[in-house]
Parts: sequence; structure tokens; C-alpha cells
Amino acid sequence: MSNRVVWVDIPVFGVDRAIQFYSAVIGEPIAKEGGEGYPFGLLPHAGVAINAPGS
Repeated sequence: MSNRVVWVDIPVFGVDRAIQFYSAVIGEPIAKEGGEGYPFGLLPHAGVAINAPGS
């Protein structure tokens, strides 16, 4: 399997603080994404797309 999809929800009270903490833990910057009312941190990843079987 060359691609893996993993989605992990980690509930936090402070997104900015959590992003800072997890960035320090993994040693990579975490991007803040989402919109007002639903911000989230996006872990660094390689590649841009995963093709579905048969496509």
C-alpha cells in the first residue's frame, strides 16, 4: 500500500496552544486551517492526492 489515510481528532480547549505543543513534539510546523468556529491543525504530509481504485 503506497498511500495511507489517517484522520485523528484530538479535542483541545486552545487550538493555538495545542498546535504549538504538537509542533514541538514532532519537530515540524503544524498549519492552522479551518474557519471561524472550527479551527484545526493540519500535520505536515507529502503528496497532494490519493487516487481511488480504478481511477
